Formats: sequence, C-alpha cells, structure tokens
Amino acid sequence: MRTLAIAGRRPRMRLGCEVCEESLAALGRRCADHVAAEAEARGERTASCVRFYPNGEFRREPRVPADLETWLEYNRTFRPGNSLFVEGRCAQRGAGFTDEDCSDIERALATGTPWTPRR
Repeated sequence: MRTLAIAGRRPRMRLGCEVCEESLAALGRRCADHVAAEAEARGERTASCVRFYPNGEFRREPRVPADLETWLEYNRTFRPGNSLFVEGRCAQRGAGFTDEDCSDIERALATGTPWTPRR
C-alpha cells in the first residue's frame, strides 16, 4: 500500500486503507484528508478549511474546491454550532459565536496563534 503525506502532517492514510474503505461503503465517499492528498498528488490545489467548535477546539480539513459547497452545506445542517473558515476567512458563523469571535479567529489563523473563547 502507498502512504500519502499531507503537507505539514504525519502520514496517516493509505490508499486502500480500511478506514476509507468503510467510509466509502457507508457514506459513498472517503475522508477529506484522503481526497485532498489524492488531489495534491494530481497537482490540484486544495482549500484550507477549519471547523471551530464552541469550546475552542478545532479541526483542519483540507478540501478540494469543488467539494467546498457540500462541506459548508453539511456543516450548516448537521453542525450549526460550529464556525467554518475557508482560507482564513469566516464562511459561516456558528450559533454561540459572535462577530468578534470570528474576527479573533481570523486574526489567530493569520498569525498562527491559538484562539481562546471569551466565555
């Protein structure tokens, strides 16, 4: 099996891996990391997407630009409390986040500093 590296991250997904095979069977798609790694291998650009949870935790998810609308719509529907950022800009402000929170997060993403909720 071939391991794909995601820029700046330690390799964790392998082509043909069981995690992606299960996801493909259950959801009809593979994980975002795997899709993005394949896109990068083909020379396609990926968008830097970050999902922030109300408690301050976050998850970076590289996305193929063609899949951005699907990602945004899914999160609007099933994760309304999370704020979504694409290329460092707020794409959706989650319930419980203020405009000031989103500005602070954008600044934190731009400078590489951590963001702490004000609550």
